[in-house]
Amino acid sequence: MSGGDGKKSFEKTWLKREQSGNRHGFFRRPTRHEAERERVLADWLGEERSSSVMADLREMHTDMEGMLREILSKVEPNDVILLTRIRENWETLVGADCARMSSAERLQDGVLSIRLHHSTLRFVFERELRGKLEEALETFTSGEVKKIRFV
Repeated sequence: MSGGDGKKSFEKTWLKREQSGNRHGFFRRPTRHEAERERVLADWLGEERSSSVMADLREMHTDMEGMLREILSKVEPNDVILLTRIRENWETLVGADCARMSSAERLQDGVLSIRLHHSTLRFVFERELRGKLEEALETFTSGEVKKIRFV
């Protein structure tokens, strides 16, 4: 990073907690690296100044519209539309029995995550049904779903 622009972008984003961006709920805490960075800054600034300085360094969303734009820019619309089509036709694609035991969870970069409603089903789906599911999904999506993953 050379020049003024690189330094500005570094200063604006260095307190972002992007490393834990794929975590949700209780697990959306700072990573060890992020927590250590924030603790060192708080120690250096002292108790009186640390909260106000750190609040100034964090990027804050001023309005809901800006926050929604940022979130939606990270989502691929084609994946969302295709996942919706897969969910609507899930029972037809995998059969009634399999549809009761599983659901299409997420689609990202051509990989469909399939949630199994019970951990003991993983063996059956991995060993016996994977080929059938991959073939049905590849045909239905015209090759857009390249792999499946059981979660």
